Amino acid sequence: MEKNKSNSKDYGSKNKGTEAKESGKGGGRVHLKESKKMSGAIKESGKKRIVSIKNSAEMAGHLAGAKMTDHVEGGEYIEGAGEIGRIGTKPIRKATIVSKDRIKELARNRSGVAKRNLARENAKKLAKKKARESARNKARMASKKAAKYSSKKTAKGTVKFARREVAKESTKLAIKSGTVVAGSAAGPSGAFIGYLAGKGAGIKIDKADMKRTKKFRMLQFFRDKLKPGEEQKYNLLKLMGDMVKLRVIFAIKTVISLLLPIVGLLLLIVTTVGAIVALVVSVAYNSPLSFLLPPLTTGETVMDVTSAYEADFNRGINDLINNHTDADEGRKVYVGYEGIGAEPRNYYDIICVYMVQYGYENTASDMNDTNKANLKSVFDDMCSYSTETVTEKRKEGKKEKEVKILQVNITLKSYKDMEMEYQMGDDQIEMLESLMEQIKKSTPQSSASGNLAMSDVRGLITDAEKRSFTDRISDENVKKTVSFALSKVGYPYSQPMRDSGTHFDCSSLAYYSWKEGGIDISCNGSNTAAAEANWCYDSKKTVDESDLKPGDLIFYSFQNNGRFMNISHVGIYVGNGKMVEALDESSGVVICNYHNKGMVMIGRPNKKVEKRR
Repeated sequence: MEKNKSNSKDYGSKNKGTEAKESGKGGGRVHLKESKKMSGAIKESGKKRIVSIKNSAEMAGHLAGAKMTDHVEGGEYIEGAGEIGRIGTKPIRKATIVSKDRIKELARNRSGVAKRNLARENAKKLAKKKARESARNKARMASKKAAKYSSKKTAKGTVKFARREVAKESTKLAIKSGTVVAGSAAGPSGAFIGYLAGKGAGIKIDKADMKRTKKFRMLQFFRDKLKPGEEQKYNLLKLMGDMVKLRVIFAIKTVISLLLPIVGLLLLIVTTVGAIVALVVSVAYNSPLSFLLPPLTTGETVMDVTSAYEADFNRGINDLINNHTDADEGRKVYVGYEGIGAEPRNYYDIICVYMVQYGYENTASDMNDTNKANLKSVFDDMCSYSTETVTEKRKEGKKEKEVKILQVNITLKSYKDMEMEYQMGDDQIEMLESLMEQIKKSTPQSSASGNLAMSDVRGLITDAEKRSFTDRISDENVKKTVSFALSKVGYPYSQPMRDSGTHFDCSSLAYYSWKEGGIDISCNGSNTAAAEANWCYDSKKTVDESDLKPGDLIFYSFQNNGRFMNISHVGIYVGNGKMVEALDESSGVVICNYHNKGMVMIGRPNKKVEKRR
């Protein structure tokens, strides 16, 4: 029994199992030499699977079995039988293992899990590939740094520096590349998360490197202090400076690393907004509004070119008036003009009509040759003149003298005239009206009546003030006329909209006021200021200035217009030294002090005229 135990310890359970198999009836054991021969025979058989005696798990099983059977009567037979059973079932077990492996392999290939696993494996391989490539690139960069560093440090320090840089950059890039590539497999959000993870890992590595560098500098400093005084190279001030420098560099790198995505996002937002603004500006400059915007070039603007055309136009007129070889004198006549301006202009009308006519999908404010020609065409359509020679009789003392006059008849068309002449569409008319409204608001026009102080002009009146005028009037028709005129104080001025009831010019205000009083003051179907004066004159309804009463019409002439007595303006006297008149587009309908500069005549539409017998 003791001999069996020693043999078990020497040769192991496998030898014992082999002995039981060979003996058949228990007792005889196969020697170690025979076991080696048997093992060699198995190897020579050419089987792909070799049973190794070094397999730790199988060895442990055999040892445990041998230990147990040594203490049991007939244990050698039990052990031998077990070994025979294992050998007999070995082909079955192999077949079972192979079948299971084959089934699992087929299941993996046909399942969605296998596909996802394959995708992850591919992502990992790609990440590793990217990391290796980036590591090699950074290694080359680190080697260059090391070469530069070696000019100041020893060969040993250079090697350490290069190794540290290569290791640091390789680790950072491996983490960053891995997380970014892996995140890309999960979509855009995954890529962004991967990017942030890589940045965080890089910051952590930089921080650890900074700590190591600080520790190395401090140890270097203290080692230096152990040397004799004359051999010391470092001082405390330099050490502190190096510590601060390291921390500052780390802080800057960290801030830049973290802010880089934010800065990129801000740049994207700014670029997008800039593109939108550029689009809006492009649309604005390709519209009639472009002349109100800052010029795109430093050359001439629409206003400059229009002013030049206007100057040439007036120069030609003045040359005719001053160089009248076949006449005694010359004069200007602004055909059909009505207003108080000394020199009528349609300057802004020309600009706005041009911009609406040519400014759609074209930068009409850019004064190239084509646009200059278009503007000149509009200018010529709206500004023209003709000449004629007229003869007038003038008294010189007791004698009458004939005077020959060269008359230059000037026609200045308004934007309203051009709406019809150019047959503009609804959108063009709407734009043109809007532009002219903006011009009127931004370009105040001063009164040209000469003696009208603007401090006396008001565009507001209270009900109590209205009653203070009307309560003193006994004639009901005159009271209605004055009351209507006072009620329109504050209304806007417009010649094109003079008959709308919402806008008035001087003559339409006088006409509708006296129409309210029951009298039609038009002449030959016209209700201009000159026509109303002509009606009063022909009807013998004129009075002297000394007999001025509420409701009287005061007629003025500020320019030759070819109309009756060259009358171009009219106002309504309301009493108490005040009058109501539609002045101009900047002032509208106002109440002001009575003024007589430029006055031609005074009419009283309700004057009773004695019939001749």
